[in-house]
Amino acid sequence: MSAGWDAIIVNYNGALFLDACLKALTNTRTAPDRIIVVDNASEDESLKELAAWPQAELVASHTNLGYSGGANLGIQSSDADLVLVLNPDVEVDPDFGANLLSVFDASPQLGIAGAVLRFPDSGLIQHAGGIVHWPGLTTSHVGERGGPSPESAGPAEADYVTGAAISIRRETWRGIDGFDEAFFPAYWEDVDFCWRARAAGWNVIVHPELSGVHHEGAGETRGAEYYAHWSRNRLRFASRHMSPDDWWGEFVPAEIERLRGELTAADDHGWYTRSGGEAIEIAARMGIEHSRAGGPVARPQTLIDAIEAIRDLPEAADPRPGPQSPSDGVTKRIKRFLSRFSGRLYAEDLYWHQRQFNERLVRAFEAQDRLNREAVVQLLFTLLLVAGGPRQGQPERNRSNVGDHDMG
Repeated sequence: MSAGWDAIIVNYNGALFLDACLKALTNTRTAPDRIIVVDNASEDESLKELAAWPQAELVASHTNLGYSGGANLGIQSSDADLVLVLNPDVEVDPDFGANLLSVFDASPQLGIAGAVLRFPDSGLIQHAGGIVHWPGLTTSHVGERGGPSPESAGPAEADYVTGAAISIRRETWRGIDGFDEAFFPAYWEDVDFCWRARAAGWNVIVHPELSGVHHEGAGETRGAEYYAHWSRNRLRFASRHMSPDDWWGEFVPAEIERLRGELTAADDHGWYTRSGGEAIEIAARMGIEHSRAGGPVARPQTLIDAIEAIRDLPEAADPRPGPQSPSDGVTKRIKRFLSRFSGRLYAEDLYWHQRQFNERLVRAFEAQDRLNREAVVQLLFTLLLVAGGPRQGQPERNRSNVGDHDMG
């Protein structure tokens, strides 16, 4: 094994940032012994960009392995005791390499060290470690926009550190069987990796001397695909690391309240994916086949069929009366009589009835959509109870590993 360190860039369509990322790595004091770029079947100009960097070793995958698969492949290709795995949109600071060796040499039990990352436009802290909020299992960043420089934060234990720039002792990676590639293509794999490392006795910290700039997702918007992957992997994390008592006593009630809140705030057709409801349905389809007692349960196909049937329900008629025309009673009869001689009056009457029909139709659509959403959410609650729960053979969560701020 090398006594230095290697840098692993997990790249997928990051051509816009690769040049700056590689420049920063080669310019750091105590540069990496090797720079390995794992390309996850990029469809942009990434490979052409790398052609200008002969000192970077390319490991090209013919398929997208996701972040976890790319990181594992890169570390397997490395021979250093210490590796830095980072996204292509990260630029490390000039002293990163020297500080990396110093930080790990000073602490033999240090398994994972996260970087303090800054926003490129303001220099404010973007990420100084991650918080996992209990029991709902949402995450947030320590120190986000909380200061002008990384020096304002000291070395600190963290629930997890972002995979955008994560320094790892090879012994730690090997001892916990690397990143879990089932967290595909990304999201929650870094949380899971840190959780398992800590459970194995390693320290997980964020250190201010490991710092850089992060361009945060290359300006991509968070669409339905993001929410589907994020929610599915969040459920995987919950089922893997929660004890049965935590799952049934804390997570499921919190998840039900969260879904109710999503329903109340829903104002478009993307609510089902954005809320994580789709991920719950997928989990039920795949069959997390363990009940509260840990035994196998049947897949809830009946409930899934019910969800699909609700989606296909015809639009229901609105039983509420629509707007009343001003031409009622005698006035209405007179207007009908006069309409035989006046095209204008006849047109006005047609216009009013068309408007009345349109308003009824809109209300019917809204009422049916609301009914559909409420029915789907009720079914999702049931799916949580039937299909969820920790898997057999998975480690339970160690409550002592999470600080008081998790409850915030």
